[in-house]
Amino acid sequence: MFENEIMVDSLWLEVCHELKAKLGESRFATWIEVLKPICYENHKLMVLCQSNYIKTFINGHFKDYIEEAINNQLFPLIQERTELLPVVATDEIYLEAIKNSGGQTSFFSKSGEKATKKEN
Repeated sequence: MFENEIMVDSLWLEVCHELKAKLGESRFATWIEVLKPICYENHKLMVLCQSNYIKTFINGHFKDYIEEAINNQLFPLIQERTELLPVVATDEIYLEAIKNSGGQTSFFSKSGEKATKKEN
């Protein structure tokens, strides 16, 4: 991977580090640690939730915190705000993202251009 590429997983680790400090161990473990980053596209970070209940709770209680942490990492690099997009495995947008991925992991460069890396 080139130095100017940022993997979604690396971004998510930084976001989680910030959220754990802000929210505390218990709230972080219950609500944030269970989320899985899927892809970043069009200034949206898609995260997979285990259930509709968790998705609804994240949207209602933690979305602002998560978006703030994401933008603390990304805004200096891409100069645009990023939105959190929580999904569950049955959401059409998630199914479409998986279908279109073809075994690739999404990432983006500091310039904000989307690229992909084929997984071996």
